[in-house]
Amino acid sequence: MNKKTNFDSVAWCYDFLSQLVFGSKIKSSQLILLDHIQDNSKVLIIGGGTGWIIKELLAVKTVLQIDYVESSLKMLDKARFIHAMHTNTLVRFIHGDENSIEQNAQYDVVLACYFFDLFPQNRLDGVVFKLTNSLKQNGCMLVADFMLNAKPTIVQRLLLKVMYLFFNFFCSVEAKSLAPLAAVLKKNGLEKTSSVDTYGGFIRSEVYIKQ
Repeated sequence: MNKKTNFDSVAWCYDFLSQLVFGSKIKSSQLILLDHIQDNSKVLIIGGGTGWIIKELLAVKTVLQIDYVESSLKMLDKARFIHAMHTNTLVRFIHGDENSIEQNAQYDVVLACYFFDLFPQNRLDGVVFKLTNSLKQNGCMLVADFMLNAKPTIVQRLLLKVMYLFFNFFCSVEAKSLAPLAAVLKKNGLEKTSSVDTYGGFIRSEVYIKQ
């Protein structure tokens, strides 16, 4: 991720804003993915934000290890606080981005929720390549993100534009529109095995397997 991108300024209200605009849809789109994580997996959570997903994951799965990579120190502090209640699972908190992943690290699962939408097309391929290399063969890439279908509504287009304007201004996010994520994932050897749409197709949860 671009070093200038920083969610520190919105860490205090990020989850509240998400709930205000989308209700429970954002959280639900991520929770549905947890069913695809096998017990005793080694999991990479990239750009996990405030860390609420750690609590939810450990409530339903026995996980061997979680590497939690987040570029915002304030988000990372929130995640550490949540983990304090779950000391039986090894969680390594890493301040950084996809380039902070250990070179030879291999994961059973990569969980990337509302992360890929931060990157313009000319950067996305490199990000996906890096994360795919960290997956074991037949490993699972779990993705929840915003999508525009072939005929997006005016409301969806407007909402997406407002979100990018907001995060460009407050967090210096690189992207200004959604890149063709599905094509990039396929190019990097990831095969989609399931997909669930919500919010009129604007929010999508997807499961990919590394072939």
